[in-house]
Parts: sequence; structure tokens; C-alpha cells
Amino acid sequence: MPFAIFTSITGYRRVDTSIDYPAFGDPVGMLSSNQSERDRQFSQEFHLASPTTGERLTWIAGLFYLTSQRANYHPLYWHDVVPGILISAVSPTFSVPNTINSDQQVTTRSAAAFASATYSIIDPLKWTVGVRETVERKAGHSLLFDTAGKTPYLDATYGHTWSSFTPQTNLSYQISKTFLAYATVATGFKSGGYDINAGTVAGLRTPFNPETVTSYEVGLKDTLLNHRLSLDVAAYRAHYKNLQVSSFDPIALSDVTSNASSSLIQGVEFEGTLLPTDGVTLGVSYNYTDAKYKDYESANASGPPTVYSGNRVPYVAKSQLHLSADLSWPLQANRGAVDLGADVTFRSAIEFDDANSVSRSLVDQTPYKGLTNAHLGWESTDGKVKVMLWAKNLTDTRALVDRANFSIFYTTPAEFSNPNNILNSVTYTPARSYGLTLTTSF
Repeated sequence: MPFAIFTSITGYRRVDTSIDYPAFGDPVGMLSSNQSERDRQFSQEFHLASPTTGERLTWIAGLFYLTSQRANYHPLYWHDVVPGILISAVSPTFSVPNTINSDQQVTTRSAAAFASATYSIIDPLKWTVGVRETVERKAGHSLLFDTAGKTPYLDATYGHTWSSFTPQTNLSYQISKTFLAYATVATGFKSGGYDINAGTVAGLRTPFNPETVTSYEVGLKDTLLNHRLSLDVAAYRAHYKNLQVSSFDPIALSDVTSNASSSLIQGVEFEGTLLPTDGVTLGVSYNYTDAKYKDYESANASGPPTVYSGNRVPYVAKSQLHLSADLSWPLQANRGAVDLGADVTFRSAIEFDDANSVSRSLVDQTPYKGLTNAHLGWESTDGKVKVMLWAKNLTDTRALVDRANFSIFYTTPAEFSNPNNILNSVTYTPARSYGLTLTTSF
């Protein structure tokens, strides 16, 4: 038996995109945009792992490296800005037809060493300990200017390195051949970064902080009824420090990232799968998540900071229920098999901003009240040909999933000062769609 098994995993990713679109979709054509992106990513992992057969101690150790070079070029063309609206009053850039050019190039290099070992204290009781040391550097160059010379010419070079040691441990007990109980304590790290849409050189060069988390989870897994019923249940509690939060900036026309001092996300998860008879699979999953800012104050240029402590984290639903059913049966005379299935999702409301201040009339449109998908397929006996007729959002549920305030582009200063004058750009779930997918393999 070998001492260890060596594995090498190499990855390469290339992306080239270019999109032209009107940002507002209005007949005036006040803003049209071209956004281009070029991304090259390479990753390499080497690891050694112990043989798993009959060993009381198993382990794995390795090295990981990733480099990513990303370039964004997106000139924004401003046309026919209505005189007297707020945006032309607060920023001279928008007072005349103008082109804003933004050229961003960012390189990320990440290296890590990791190791994990599992020891069988007694046959059903196993203890796992793992560690990871990560070092990550982000560096870039940003060039921003406009053709009318209304805003400062910004040319900034920046770079910063972050590192983190993230241990974890897990204790599992195999109560029976099918019943497993476990408890896990783990730490995580997400490196800092830069808001490349900042309006000053200082803003471009100032990074936001890394995000760290310490999480606790306990759970049970069981298989019953001669492997026809599987049940998973877990409860978790995660403490985040410097949680990275994003909000839409209408001036930059993009999301900007900042840090919340701390937040607490906790909840329970349940998943069950039942095979009542051959060819029939029924599934159910439920998640309850309590996600709130524990300590979060946003500084203001003048006056006291804005306090978000105790507010719900945006875009996180408190509860979500997913139901699914699938029926498959073979055809006679070796003619393949047919598969028929559907799933439906229910989700509670979500918030859109840190202040939880978006109108209740919009928040009340965010729940999923039965988002349904369905499919009917046929697969050849040898598995080389598969035809799938599918429908997404079969009931044409129109739930609100995103929102941004664009009042600054359409209201006068006097109108904007009235809190009731709000113009929101909203995004709903995609409308009902149908399709046919053909898959072949040779």
C-alpha cells in the first residue's frame, strides 16, 4: 500500500464580454452604456492524501495557488439630461452630453497551504481537525475621465495584501449504520478589496476590510425504511466580523462595498427525500434564517453616524420552503425511459437596504408564492441521448428580487426633498418560459 496518493488539479478560465444597453430603458435615451470585461484566471492545486482503506488515521495536505487578471472598460454615454433635475445640479458631469470613460485593471493572487486529519477514537466516533493559511494580494490600476472635462481626471494605482489562519474541527458519531450525529466549529476568511467606482483617488486607493466568520453547527443524518427515506436536519450560528455589504450607488451606477462591524446569522435547515415506490421521488427542504446586524454604524460627513444595528441583512429571506416530485419509468422493448417532474418554492419577504427603509409596498411584493418549474424528458437506454421539455416559472409568479432608487435622475431638487417622490427601478423574477433541450454524448 502506498504511503500517500498525489493529486494535481489545474484550472484555466477565460471570459470576454461586451454589452450595449440603455440603463433606464426610457424613450429619452438619457443614459446608454457599453460595458466590456476581460478576465483570465489560472489555478493550481497539489495535494497528498493518505490511503483510506482500513486506516484509523486519514489525512490530506496540500498547496493551492490562483491568479486572476481582470480588466473592465465601460464608457458611459449621457444624452439629453433634462435641465433642472437633481443630477445636473449636484454634478456638472451630467449638465451636458458627455462620455465618461472608466478603465479598470485588477490582479488577484492567492496562495494557501492546508491540512486536515481524521482520527477514529473508537469505531463510531471520529474527530477531524483542519487548518488553512491563506495569503492574498489584490493590486490594480484605475483610470477615470470624461470627455467634457467636468470631473477630475483620476489615475490611481493601488495594492494590498491580506492573510488569515482559519482552523476548524468536527466531531461525528455514527450511532448506527444509517444514523449520524455531528458537531462542527469552523472559521472562514474573505479577503478585502477595492471599490473601483470611487470618485476620488483616495477612495480608489482605500481598501475595505477582510471579512471573517466563526460558525457553529450541529446536525443529524438518518436513512430509514430500507434506504427509501433520508432525513437531514441541522442548526447553525455564524458570527461575522467586518461583514462585507454592498449597496447601489446611483452616482457610480454600480454596487459599492463597505463593512459592517459585526453580524449574527443563525437558523435551522431540514431536508427529506422519500422513495414511496420504484420510480417515484418526493423531496422537501425548509430553511429558517435569522440574519441581523449586531453592530453596524455608518459614518456621515457631518452629524452622528447612521445606526443599522438590529436591522435585517438585505436579500436574506427568513424562511424558504422547496417541494419537488419526480416520476420516471422505463419504456418497453428497450426504448429508453421517461422522466416527469416538478418543483415549487415558497419564500418570505426580503429587505433591500441596510436601513430596512424601502417602502412596504415593494417589500410586500418580494415573497415567492409558489414559484413552479416542470419538466418532461426522455433518455435513451444507453444514456447517450436525452431530450427535455421544460417550463420555468410555470405559474408566471411576479416576485420582486431587486430594487434601486433612480429619483436623482428624474426629479428636481425640490421634488427630491419630498420623501414621497421616489422613482424605483425594479427587477422581477423572470417571466414564464418554455424550452427544449437536447443532450448527446459519444
